[in-house]
Amino acid sequence: MLALTLWRPVALWVALGVKRIENRPWAPPAELLDATIAIHAGRAWSEEWNRKSLELLAGQTINGVSPEHFKHVEGIIGTVRIIGWCDASGVRIRSWERLGLCVSDRAWLTGPIGWVLRDAKLFREPIPARGFQKLWHLTPDQHRRVLEAQAA
Repeated sequence: MLALTLWRPVALWVALGVKRIENRPWAPPAELLDATIAIHAGRAWSEEWNRKSLELLAGQTINGVSPEHFKHVEGIIGTVRIIGWCDASGVRIRSWERLGLCVSDRAWLTGPIGWVLRDAKLFREPIPARGFQKLWHLTPDQHRRVLEAQAA
């Protein structure tokens, strides 16, 4: 299984299924469409994304999780499925509606490419891992632990 390291708190919003578009400079490889990847919360903290997230969410708790709870959590915190992609103008190979995107999703799209994510699963406990740039492979032990966490 592949993993993607994201800055905190972005990783939390992705693993909660709130942020359903992840911005990248490249489209996801074709073999990853409809594939599940692990979400890794890296060391880096983005105060800009924290402010933007809190504005978009207007202080609400999502699935009983407060943003403060995960502020200092690092490691593999969940999984998502990549179902497609769009460019920053919203032009798509498939339509926004077909991908289940709505107007509120556009607020997360800063581009140049937005990976469209679904079926987010936040784990109860993070799985220790060192993050890497771009997509990276889990170790066999991490992969086993991710599958166990998904099943829980």
